[in-house]
Amino acid sequence: MTQRRATYFLFAGLGLYSFVSALVLGAMTQTQGLVLTCVTGAVLTVIGVVAYEMFERRSFAGKTAKSFSFIQSRQEDMLNDIARLRSKQGAPSHESEIALARDNDNTESTSKFSPRVDIAYQDFTKDQIASFLRHAVAQREIEVFAQPVVTLPQRQTYMMEVYACLKTPFDQTVGGTDYLDVARDNDLMAEIDQLLLSACLEKMQGNFARGKATRMVFNIEDRSLLSPDYMSVLLTFIAKNKELARFLTFEIAQSGYTVLDEKAAIVLKQLARLGCTFSMDHVEDPHLDKDMVRAMGISYIKIGADKLVRFTRDENAIAVMHRIKNQFEAQGVKLIAEKIEDEEMLKDILDLELDYGEGFVFGRLDRLDHFEFQRSAA
Repeated sequence: MTQRRATYFLFAGLGLYSFVSALVLGAMTQTQGLVLTCVTGAVLTVIGVVAYEMFERRSFAGKTAKSFSFIQSRQEDMLNDIARLRSKQGAPSHESEIALARDNDNTESTSKFSPRVDIAYQDFTKDQIASFLRHAVAQREIEVFAQPVVTLPQRQTYMMEVYACLKTPFDQTVGGTDYLDVARDNDLMAEIDQLLLSACLEKMQGNFARGKATRMVFNIEDRSLLSPDYMSVLLTFIAKNKELARFLTFEIAQSGYTVLDEKAAIVLKQLARLGCTFSMDHVEDPHLDKDMVRAMGISYIKIGADKLVRFTRDENAIAVMHRIKNQFEAQGVKLIAEKIEDEEMLKDILDLELDYGEGFVFGRLDRLDHFEFQRSAA
């Protein structure tokens, strides 16, 4: 029965029942006493309510069963696609595990998304990944991961760079490097950026109330700056927490800054007036246009450690890097060496006398809640 037909039957039944009840009570008013008439009316009301409740439960159960059947069908199709993909690649198809999940529907562990089905994230198609992302965004299934930016050589946490990690129906946590391209192709980045911002602002507000606040760095797409929803969340927060604006840093890739349109540039300047700061990463060449850096209000510039290490090969290059660093610092811009992978790389970076670093050598990505926060030096 379709939803529309069910609604018609419901209203028709209610109308007929009300009509019959009115006739019965009218007849009883003429022939029976007032007390008996009232009791009969109460009984008819209870019968009507019970009948309506049974109808609703039956309707809800039917819709739920239909939805669950559809979900099962979609999950089974997905698993079959993955099995065929594995067989083409010469990898084990895990057909026995999939069959086991199908055949044991009476146990909780036999969900079609059971962990026993060992499926790599890379096995999914882009359409399937896009479906996962849309579901995660709609359900707000986001986990915030972070990595510290530290002072050098002390290795004290200076600020935290935060990342949005999303959940797949297989309970896998997927980072930006795996979903970024698909999210961009499906215009989901502004929504993901907004979820990340909302989660971090709530965390920041709670920390500040306990006397702790550490600067947070948000990697955002330039289009997020023009998203009404994103800016509404941000500006509402700043309006209520003006003292926390200085702990917010928004990071855009160098290529993103070069294509910012006039509207986005105006948004950056407005945020700067409120106290927010900006960072540039994915810098290919430290010889940047300093006028552009000043105009955009950029406070931090990140350069990959692998690129910086090249400057340590001879003394002339080290001198050049020192000069670039001093020029930026004179403008209030801090240079950060990012993606420092090991102690050997760190040793080379220290020769350049940079004051800040980020990378696995200081700590791998971890859930934001696992970090101890302190009053920021920023």
